[in-house]
Amino acid sequence: MRVLYISLTENKKPGAREIQVSRVLESFNKTEHEMFLVTIENKFISGENTYYVNSIKEKSRLGRFMKCIRPYTSLVKKVIAKVENLVDELQPDLIITSSNPIESHLIGIHLKRTRNLKWIAFFSDPKPVCKLPPPYTSDKRKLVTRYEYKLCQKIFKLSDMILMPSKYGIEVTSQIYNTDLSEKARTIPHLGFPSSDAVEENGYIVHAGKLVHKRSSTELLEAIKKIKEEKNSSFKGLLCLGIVSDKFKETAKSLGVEDLIIYKGIVDLNTSRKYLSGAKGILIIEADMEISPFLPSKFAEAVSLQRPIIAITPKVSEIRDYLNTVDGAAVLNNEEAIYHGLKEVIKKTQIKESDFFDAQNVVKKYLDIINETLES
Repeated sequence: MRVLYISLTENKKPGAREIQVSRVLESFNKTEHEMFLVTIENKFISGENTYYVNSIKEKSRLGRFMKCIRPYTSLVKKVIAKVENLVDELQPDLIITSSNPIESHLIGIHLKRTRNLKWIAFFSDPKPVCKLPPPYTSDKRKLVTRYEYKLCQKIFKLSDMILMPSKYGIEVTSQIYNTDLSEKARTIPHLGFPSSDAVEENGYIVHAGKLVHKRSSTELLEAIKKIKEEKNSSFKGLLCLGIVSDKFKETAKSLGVEDLIIYKGIVDLNTSRKYLSGAKGILIIEADMEISPFLPSKFAEAVSLQRPIIAITPKVSEIRDYLNTVDGAAVLNNEEAIYHGLKEVIKKTQIKESDFFDAQNVVKKYLDIINETLES
């Protein structure tokens, strides 16, 4: 079986999508089947089965505006021409297109219409973001929202299968578009990482990622203050990797817990994994909402490190469902719940072992879904 995977993601530094795409490619090609990747040229994704195309990113404001009106820009057309040549050369049985960016799916629409290739469209998160439940709901960027909405309607209609990491993402998307996607939508987990070398425990609860806007929890800081007032010697503090909002830092200072928080800023992947591997516990924070449509790839990474996990997550979420199976701490965004969750994590040494995010298990799910698509 031959699969052509199209992911036109491009970042100056390796982001979550680049890391996941490279892991899928590497793991899939350890089977008897072949996967070929079409991506934007960068230094983060490489391999003999990788083909590079030019960027489709519109740099001017006019270009970004026109893209919303006529999505098949000259940049997209150039990529389509190269991909068509690859299809002729490789003769894939099926194509997968992956967002972000959402424009990756334009290639899928074109190949479906012109070649009638079997096509799976992967969405890491539901689109458009502005249509998600509060606190994501917004009337801003109306033109972009309308463009993405119309484009998704075409994708849902023409694709043979839709993939998302979370079943709740499928549910929320069905509500946004007032259509039942369950017949052609399937879930596929992100890939975790192979077990890392043993690292001496650093004693901190570690959070990796952005602590800004919707995920900047004042209740977390209030819970830390409560633990501090108890003079709990087993709680060393919170170590933050990545961007942290000034508001979070100011609140920490006003509550008198700034001495229990270390801000390391943005670090490379290996440094991040080292801190996470040695963590007393790993903290995951989701936005405060009724239902979470997400399953972030950093959660898969956290699970693969087998450290105790505390997740501040909605009452309905894929993260909560998973943690309930491995004795993790899934708590609502309120001071008392977070306080007890932190105390619980401090007592633990590791999370229960699970193969849910292991490469072998995830690739098997991909193959099952691909075979189902080919037979449909």
